[in-house]
This record gives sequence, structure tokens and C-alpha cells, in this order.
Amino acid sequence: MIRGWHLGDRRALLYTLALGALFGVLYVYLSAAPLLYGRLGLSGLGFALAFGGTGLLQALANLLNGRTVEGLGLARSLRLSLLALLLALAFLPLTALFPSALGLWLHLSLVLFLVTLAFPNAQARALEGLGRVAGLAASFTGFFSTLLASLLATGVGQASRGEPVPFALGLLLLGLLAFLAQRGAEA
Repeated sequence: MIRGWHLGDRRALLYTLALGALFGVLYVYLSAAPLLYGRLGLSGLGFALAFGGTGLLQALANLLNGRTVEGLGLARSLRLSLLALLLALAFLPLTALFPSALGLWLHLSLVLFLVTLAFPNAQARALEGLGRVAGLAASFTGFFSTLLASLLATGVGQASRGEPVPFALGLLLLGLLAFLAQRGAEA
């Protein structure tokens, strides 16, 4: 027990698991994107443009997130972004079966747009109700979600070896984990 916050706080732990899975999607993308796009014939410049374009869409998601939360509320915004993410990830293996650089880029950009919408909201939900120890709790959730993301991303990366279909299935598993953890935290 740390003055008002128990390390076994079920809700905070489940949101930390969701954060780790969401961050894992980002880590897998960051580590696998050069190999994936290279296998699909993108040049160095093509990869830089694709990577930068995805980053711009993530910046847009950050800008839109505040308005989304204002309009829908934090819990509903998170729920909808995770549901949309899970749906996008459910179709990613189909895109990966017949990959093209443009198709994969569009699909992955949508996935990362949705991850960017969900991540700060999951962090905020993890810290709700922990006002007196929010700083310490943020440190714990940040550390453990990053550690978990590193472990999950390493597993997915090793299993996929840059192949599109195993990569897509690994991201789908991470998305499902984030979705289920959020649902469990709200139960």
C-alpha cells in the first residue's frame, strides 16, 4: 500500500495492461515498418514519406482527441476508439494476405491513428480516482506499460520476422488484449 493507492488496484492494473498492449502496437510498427515496406518495394525515400505521413496522421489524432473527449466524454471516447481499433486490426490480416505498399500504409496509418486516440485516454482512465497519488501512479503505469509493451512487441517481432501476415496477426492480438483489458477495467 502506498498512501492511498494499493499496487493491486484492479482497474489501474487493467488499464496499465491496455496501455502496454497499445504501446506494443506502436513498438511493433516502429521496429517492423522498415522491413515490411522494404519487402514491398519502397525505396528509402518512399519509406521516409510513408513513415512521415503516418506520423502526420498521428499528430492529427492528437489534435482531434481533445474535441472527441469533449463531445463524447472520456470513457465513451476510449471505448469507441478501442472498438474501432479492434475492427481495423481484424481486417489487417486480409490486407496482409495481398499486400501492396499503399494498401498496407493506409491500413497501418488508420491503426496508428486509432492507437493515438486511445492511448492518452487509457492513461487518463488509469489515473482516475487516484488523485492524491496520481504522480506516483503515473510513474508506475508508465513504467509497467512500457516494460509490458517492450516484452509484447519483442514477442510479436520475433514471431513475425517482418512477414506481413504474422505481423498483422500479432497486432490483432495486441489490439484484442487492449480491448479486453479496457472492458475488464470497466466491469
